[in-house]
Order: sequence, then C-alpha cells, then structure tokens
Amino acid sequence: MISVIVPCKNRIDKLTLCLNSIYESIEFAHKEKDFDYEILVVNDHSDEGFREEVQKVFPNILIVDSDGTGPGYARNLGIKNTKGEYIFFTDSDCVVANDWIKEGIKILSESKALVVQGIPWLFQQNENIYMGDQEQRLYEIMFSTYLYDTNKTKMTDSRNLLMNRDITKVLGDEVFAEKMAKATAESRVFGNRCLDNNIEILFDKDLCIYHEDSKNIEAVCKQKYRHGSGRIMIWKETPTYEFLEERYFTRPIEGGLDVDYILPAHCAFLLGYFQTLNDKDKYKEFLEFASNVFKKYNKELSDYEIISNMLKEYEEV
Repeated sequence: MISVIVPCKNRIDKLTLCLNSIYESIEFAHKEKDFDYEILVVNDHSDEGFREEVQKVFPNILIVDSDGTGPGYARNLGIKNTKGEYIFFTDSDCVVANDWIKEGIKILSESKALVVQGIPWLFQQNENIYMGDQEQRLYEIMFSTYLYDTNKTKMTDSRNLLMNRDITKVLGDEVFAEKMAKATAESRVFGNRCLDNNIEILFDKDLCIYHEDSKNIEAVCKQKYRHGSGRIMIWKETPTYEFLEERYFTRPIEGGLDVDYILPAHCAFLLGYFQTLNDKDKYKEFLEFASNVFKKYNKELSDYEIISNMLKEYEEV
C-alpha cells in the first residue's frame, strides 16, 4: 500500500490541480500493476469550510485537521494517520508527473531505500514564465551542489520526497522538525538528521513534480527570506562572506541568471538569516557586504523596493 500526503492551507484551486495529477499518476501506475493506495490532505489551519469544499470534489480523499503549528508538524501528522508502506510527499502548489507514482514504487521497492529524493527544481512555467524559468535554473544550480555518487544527495525537499515507513524506526515519530512555525528549513533539517543517522538519501532524476511559478519578485523575496531564516537551524556558525558571495551571487549570475532576479532574491535570503540571528555587529557587517556586492553589478540595495521594505521593517522593530 502507498500513502500520498499533501499538507495544505487554503489554496483549494491549487490543491485541486495537485490532487487531479496524483489521481492521473495512480491510474497510469495501475496499468502496470495493482496496488492499494490512500491520499491524505493535512488541513493546516485553513479557513472554515475547507474540508467540505475539498470533499465535494474528492469524496474519497482522507482529510485530517492539524492541531499543531507549522509544516513539519503537519507532515508528521500525515505519517501518523496513514498506513502505507511507501509514503509520497508533495505540496499543494505542485502537480506531479504522470509516471510519478510508478517511478516512486519502482525505486522504493528495488532499492530498499528509506528515503528517496526526486527532482525538486522543476517549475510549471505557465503563469509567469520568466519567474518559473529563473527559479528553475537557480534551484538546479543550487541543489546540484549537494549531489554525489551519481544517485545520492545530501539535501532533501519535501515537495518531492518519498520514504519507507520504516524511517520511523530510526527517527521516531517526529520525522520532521516541529519547532518551525513557518515553511523555513524543516526539509533540510530532516535531510541532516538522515545523514547524522547514516541514512543514505537516494536521488532519482526520473521522479518529477512541477512547482507553481512565483507571481513576482516580491513573492520570491518573501519566500527566500523565510528559507534564509531557517538557516539558523542548519548553519552551526556564520559562513564566511567569501563563501556567501560565491555561492549566492557569483555562481548563479555567471551561470546566466538575471542580475535583477539574483540580487534581490538572495539578498532577501541572507537578510532572513542575519535578521533572525539578531547579532547587531554581524548584521552591520552583512549590510556592508551586501552593498559592496550590489555595487559590483552597478546596483544599490535601494534599487529594489522589497529589499528597502525588509530593511525598514527590521529597523522599526
């Protein structure tokens, strides 16, 4: 039996597309072999009427209401309320490939792996082609630095993550970190816990999902800020500025990405980290560093309204 778990807060229109793609993928896999399945939506504090609206369209979907906080808690709740030997995770703003279920069952059964990571960097590129393209190219550059031995990874992303239920025998009931109230870095923390427990994370390039496009650079920056704040849980000490410049600015820009995308996006990411760190001296050093990086590309921090607003909001706290 397989269990597909989709945490969701509102976004019924996106969830509908996601669930339709999952059903299509299950139907495609059933052409080759028969298997039992269940699909569970974890209602992560959606507005009133969410359950009724979803069950009107998908009467056979299981829905459990989260009584905790954050995506890590929601995913753990999903694990506890399902029975499948193989567990498939995706996000409500993603659509899965037609062969996602088929490929997932194949690699989990043949490899006997506890954790399998599919490609996390594909975007739908239908609502905002520019943003989808930039996000996809950037994420591929960044994620690829974690790949090794052709089919293994040191990083995980729960938008396309599979596991054997036996993972709970190693990590316990709290598979994902539950201390993070927002989507920050709980997937990365999970990946680090796997490595700390000598669990290899297989990488399957044939396991594909497609994330929705970001609406605009402001939406990108807000998401990057959240992810950057989660680095508090991952970076044991502040990286050097040489490392930060090379990884977050030089490499993606030399890789062909748009300067006016990378500069605000990764500045927001690092602002999330340094503002959450809340060390005045390091924050001052970072602002000087960021300003110097921007000047190398004939830009100023103030050229980007979203960055100016993030700086102002922090100073007002």
